[in-house]
Amino acid sequence: MYLIMTKRMSALIALILIPTIFALIGGFYAGLGAMMLDGVKKLAPTGVMLTFSILYFGLMIDAGLFDPLVRFILRMVRGDPLKVLVGTASWSDKSLVASKKFYPQEARTPEARLRFYATQFPLVEVDTSYYAIPTSETAQAWVDRTPAHFTLNVKAFRLFTGHATSPSVLPPDLRAELPKTDKATFYFKDVPPDLRDQIWQRFKAALAPLREAGKLGMVHFQFAPYTLRHASWDDAGAVVQQRAIDTLAQYAPAFKSSIKHVHTITPRDLEATYGLSEGDLNHGQLILDQMFFMRPLPGWSNHKTPIEGLYLCGSGVHGGGGISGSSGRNAARIAK
Repeated sequence: MYLIMTKRMSALIALILIPTIFALIGGFYAGLGAMMLDGVKKLAPTGVMLTFSILYFGLMIDAGLFDPLVRFILRMVRGDPLKVLVGTASWSDKSLVASKKFYPQEARTPEARLRFYATQFPLVEVDTSYYAIPTSETAQAWVDRTPAHFTLNVKAFRLFTGHATSPSVLPPDLRAELPKTDKATFYFKDVPPDLRDQIWQRFKAALAPLREAGKLGMVHFQFAPYTLRHASWDDAGAVVQQRAIDTLAQYAPAFKSSIKHVHTITPRDLEATYGLSEGDLNHGQLILDQMFFMRPLPGWSNHKTPIEGLYLCGSGVHGGGGISGSSGRNAARIAK
């Protein structure tokens, strides 16, 4: 990998030459020829089939044999087979506001910023709901300040996802029912069952204006663990999915009958599909050997890669994850 990354050797030569050298060093020189020939024999049929498939389907595409099917699909989806919607996590992020490069000068209030944001993006992630349950009046204001097609994805209140919570963020009437404690924070397990129900109902009521207006997208429950104590995600994915549905249905009786489709993405799915190590949204944990000039590895922390024109700007590079946007900002400064 070092030779490839430093451009001292092509990938093809390195992947052939290096294993051969190590095979000779390891004393396999006597059977090396037979091993290589055996490998060619095993891979040759697959290579031939792959080459044939590429040529065959390439000719069919060039001849227009798939055109009727393509036109039918486009007609069924009204000319938009794949619609990618882009938004940000929060429209009032401090770094976004402080940059003075997105919002116009007259957009100085949360209302004005949301109204302007909704003219630039079709959806947003509401992060404030993670820190405290919004009021239904606040949610109604979000509805009133955005166009009909706008979608708000809401992050679930942190108490529901196993995170430490301060009593001060609860509505006063619910805070008064908390058990007396000297601790600065509490967890869901510390809350009496009847109070849990009230907190869930309050969260549900807060989202009602969004749901009634057809603007409620997804509700995010974040940070499922990568490693389970007594099971694997291959087996537990369906169990967790059903448990989540059953739990939500306790507080929203019509929830199950409203479900049109369920798709569960586990941390292992995030890793396999999107390349997120251990399903980590930070593209790798922010630990000592993955910080500053060592993130993602020495020599690449300045965002520029050995590939001409390719710059790293995600959470896996210096600046790390979160919603600060510093990785993207720094990469843009290097690239310009």
